[in-house]
Amino acid sequence: GFFRLKLVVSGDKVTELKHFIKVPETFSRRFEEMRSANNTLATSASIAMFLLYGFGGIILGLFFMMRKRWVVWKQAVYWGFFVAAFGTLGEINFWPLMWMSYPTALSEQSFFLQNIWFMVANTFAMTVIYSLSFMAAETLTRRAFPQQINLWQIWSRGATSSIQVLGRTIGGYLMIGFDLAFVISFYLLTKKLFGWWDPASTLFDPDVIATPFPWISSVSRALGAGFWEECLFRAVPIAGAALIGDRLGRRKPWIIIGFVIQSLIFAAAHANYPSQPAYARLVELIIPSIIFGLLYLQFGLLPAIISHFMYDAVLMSLPIFTSSASGMWFDQLMV
Repeated sequence: GFFRLKLVVSGDKVTELKHFIKVPETFSRRFEEMRSANNTLATSASIAMFLLYGFGGIILGLFFMMRKRWVVWKQAVYWGFFVAAFGTLGEINFWPLMWMSYPTALSEQSFFLQNIWFMVANTFAMTVIYSLSFMAAETLTRRAFPQQINLWQIWSRGATSSIQVLGRTIGGYLMIGFDLAFVISFYLLTKKLFGWWDPASTLFDPDVIATPFPWISSVSRALGAGFWEECLFRAVPIAGAALIGDRLGRRKPWIIIGFVIQSLIFAAAHANYPSQPAYARLVELIIPSIIFGLLYLQFGLLPAIISHFMYDAVLMSLPIFTSSASGMWFDQLMV
């Protein structure tokens, strides 16, 4: 861009002086093309996710599993409601900032009731989505990989103290260091070697520190993303592919197919972040997708969920840890 100085003269007096940056039209067009490509990748992945995971994995998968009485639904509904309700609590925490987008054509009461209704409807919708996703992931995993520890029994009295659960829990936490080192190295290398533009600032919301309890919003968003994405993007396609392979007598090739599909869809679904080239986020997330997939195949959902949740929590909490505001120590401690 170019620095410009704007002067407005009214009569014989200067009434306005303004510094601004003139952005060339060619840059604006290139940026719009880049964002269009970003959104096209993400939209394509969302359509594939709905057809393969939503219809194929959840609807058809649960239908066949219910016929064989394999479905355990109560724990999935409990967890689905908890994650959805915690997410709503995070949105309520953002309530003071909602007034920044208050349309003055509405009365304050209408705006208030409108947002309340949206939160109630969103909580119900997300409870259904989370519950069905958790139900399908746990059921298909238990059926396809019976050697794995039952997800709903992991924190039971007998299993909690076992070396298997302890190892999976610690392993999930240890993966965070690798995840952070990878993403930092990826950004530095691709920018230096290829000139890629992939701003890390799009991964967190600086407005979170203006909320009453910043840690709630960061942790609630990370929990929803970590738990739900590992169930839907990882367990459903891989376990579903394994069961199809068992039915056709070609288990290993089908697991490989499911593994590749989950890596591509997961990576492409996150490509709507601003980045240049448009496939930068796709390339970035292929490797984590493969690693999370291998963790799931070898150790089940627990380490992948913990690692994914903690990774997102760290990134989303960066404004909390970099803030020098008084009293922020409590939120840092809670995270």
